[in-house]
Amino acid sequence: MPPLMPRFIPFKTLYLSIGGIIAVEACVTLHMRPVTGAYKAVLISRICQTTLMLILLRYTPNGFAAAGIDLKHAQKGMIHGSAWSVGFALIVLMVGGGLYVSGINVLDLISMPFPSHDRMVFLLTGMIFGPIAEELFFRGIVQGFFRRSGPATAIVLTTLLFAAMHMNGYGIPVIPAVGGFIFCLSFEKARHLLTPLIIHISGNMALYGLTAF
Repeated sequence: MPPLMPRFIPFKTLYLSIGGIIAVEACVTLHMRPVTGAYKAVLISRICQTTLMLILLRYTPNGFAAAGIDLKHAQKGMIHGSAWSVGFALIVLMVGGGLYVSGINVLDLISMPFPSHDRMVFLLTGMIFGPIAEELFFRGIVQGFFRRSGPATAIVLTTLLFAAMHMNGYGIPVIPAVGGFIFCLSFEKARHLLTPLIIHISGNMALYGLTAF
């Protein structure tokens, strides 16, 4: 049985998290980016935002548990995350194989700009620290807040917000939307933040690896 979570994250924790994330992003962009460069600034921003959210959850009643952070059930969360990752990978391989047979190069669909400098910082941010910050906010806090309206509503609204935040001006963000739905669904099923986090990290590692090599 999955660990039980309190029903939802309070509104105060949600708006303080949003305000804190925006403040950190603005501060780092204005004061640190000109000195460190874009990629290091993003890494610093994600680390600071994660730290801020953890502090807010620390002072929220049942905050860690409501966000799916439970050290006693960490092993179950990791096992579920690994199982979901394998299943997701198999589905992607089958879909990718079908597209390849149809004459569509899947790599063209997932290609992204890859920097010529600060590559390690870029990879660390995209594969580790970015997913940690995003899962803590979108699944732990946002989905935890919307859960008061029911699991289905929480999954749909969180997925839409996650996809909207990943729009890059080139049309509908299909991959973030599908990924966001998988992350939300796995979190609701396993009730541990490690589950969507492992899926997210695994997916980004595969995505960045294919792009880089």
